[in-house]
Parts: sequence; structure tokens; C-alpha cells
Amino acid sequence: NWTTVDHSQATNMVYAMNSTDAGTNANWDFTSTAKTWDGGASTLVWNDANNWNPDGVPDQNDTATLDVASTITTNADINFGTLTIGGSNATNLTLTNNIGAGGDITITSDGTLEQKNAVEQVISGDLNINGTDGHLANLTHTDNSTTDLYHVKFKVGNNFTVTDEFSKVDVIGKGFDAGYGTGYVANCAGSYGGNGGCSSGNEVSKSYGSVSAPTDLGSGAQSGKSGGGAIQISVAATATVNGNLTSNGT
Repeated sequence: NWTTVDHSQATNMVYAMNSTDAGTNANWDFTSTAKTWDGGASTLVWNDANNWNPDGVPDQNDTATLDVASTITTNADINFGTLTIGGSNATNLTLTNNIGAGGDITITSDGTLEQKNAVEQVISGDLNINGTDGHLANLTHTDNSTTDLYHVKFKVGNNFTVTDEFSKVDVIGKGFDAGYGTGYVANCAGSYGGNGGCSSGNEVSKSYGSVSAPTDLGSGAQSGKSGGGAIQISVAATATVNGNLTSNGT
């Protein structure tokens, strides 16, 4: 911020706000504006220009920060150079639409990114999930209930990092409700990747999905238990997982 740069060959993209390009620079972006949520439009919708300071919906060059005790939704595709969710407040961004042009995403303390579709979301940079003690950071999807609608599905152009025990990708119980799903059979357990057991002692003959490359939702059982959700993250560079990726049933 507020600097003059020349002859700098950055390895990764650097967003220099309010700065001057003095020439012979590589991987520097001098068109970036820092956009912070202020809720000026009183709508809790990302795509309303007056909700940002300075006013204007973030574009693909901007750094966008959401740190507000609210659930922010979308009504059109979103763009950003970098996006930070959380920090000091319990902030939820519910992504109903898609990421049009996106760079880095950081989900930090008390931040949640909830995917409310099943479309692969593509970012060019890093995806970082970085909570702190007592203030979790979470990537998840919306509960599917009785129809397959929502998955966590990301294509990451650089590194994917789940920092520690306070950082997670959690879709526990967000698959099919009890009594629903591809593998549901009455009086039997779900049968993802293999035959489930039945109260009669027999096995379910109806299995689905892959044990080694699971992408489908978990099916519910008859006993009020929901299946697990779905996580699919493709990483171009390095994946470092020191936290939890969980998609268990309930």
C-alpha cells in the first residue's frame, strides 16, 4: 500500500493498492482496490454496490474482506483478486451463484464459506482455511435434504492449505436425509462403495459410488440418520491438510 515499485520479479501475484508502477515489474497488479464490507445497502447481498467501502462491487483485481456478524448471500456471480472471510466476527458467505474470476481465498477465524450449488468453482490462486483456537474456519455446503443439489467442489490454481485442528472442510450429515438417497433400502444401512448391512442380517445388494474416488452424496438410513455430504477439491500445486476433511453421516 502506498509504494513505488520497479524492477521487481514477484513469484506470485502481488496486489499493490494505491501504488505506482515504475516499470519492469512482473506479477504485480497496480489496479487493485481494497474493498471492505460495510453493509451500506442494508441487504446482506454481495452484489449490491453500496454494501462495500469504497462503494462498488469488487472486481477481479480487488481485495475483498468480509468480517461482519452476518450471513452474506449472492444473487449473481462474484469476482475478486483476493477474498478474506472472517477474522473478528462470525461471518458466513453463502455462494448461491459462482465465482467468475477469483484469485486467493482465505477463510479465517469464525469464517464460513458455504457452497449452495454443485458447480466446480475455479480460482487461480490459493485456498487457505486458517482458524484459531475457539474460532473455527470452515468450508462447507448447504444441507441437501432429499435431493442432490449441493457439493463442495473447487479447482484450486495454486496451493490448498487446511492449517490446523481449528480449520476444516466439514459436510457431516449434509448428504441425503434419512429414508432418501441412491443407496437407501428400507431397514438397511446406506451402501456407499459397498454393500450395507440390514436388520435381517442380509446385505444390501444395491451399492453405488467409489471407495477410492468418492464424489457422490451419502445416503440416509431408516433410523433418522443422514448421509454425509460431498467434497471434491482439485489442487494444481500442493495440498497441505493439518486439519479435518469430514463427510461422515450422522
